[in-house]
Amino acid sequence: MINEMIIKPGDWMNGTTGNGELMLGFVESVDASHGTVRLYVTACDNELAIGRTITLAASQVNSLRSSPLYTVQQLTQLIDLALATNDEAWFNELSAMLVTLNNGKLPQDSSLPNAHTKIFNRLGISVNGDANGL
Repeated sequence: MINEMIIKPGDWMNGTTGNGELMLGFVESVDASHGTVRLYVTACDNELAIGRTITLAASQVNSLRSSPLYTVQQLTQLIDLALATNDEAWFNELSAMLVTLNNGKLPQDSSLPNAHTKIFNRLGISVNGDANGL
């Protein structure tokens, strides 16, 4: 079994060579019978390897698919944009991604206003009803 995961052509991987050089690239092909992966190298400690295809044991590579596509902050900004553009489908998609990223919970962002937060507009008038913060 290849590295306890399904590796397919086009997947982005990072890993190390037998000499300990770090590399990044995408899978060109997989040989499951030998447990190897042919990786097109896009970045590497050994500059001579960049642009070449090398064969590595599957144990020498790690998939980059496990990295989240967006951070919580990026998702909340995109959700604001979806709301501003009235794009309900995109809002629902981003909200689902945010909940998944937070293991099923909505984020608790301390920067969000609460009942005790005074918010002022550009004229200095509090939206809570107090003028000039008084």
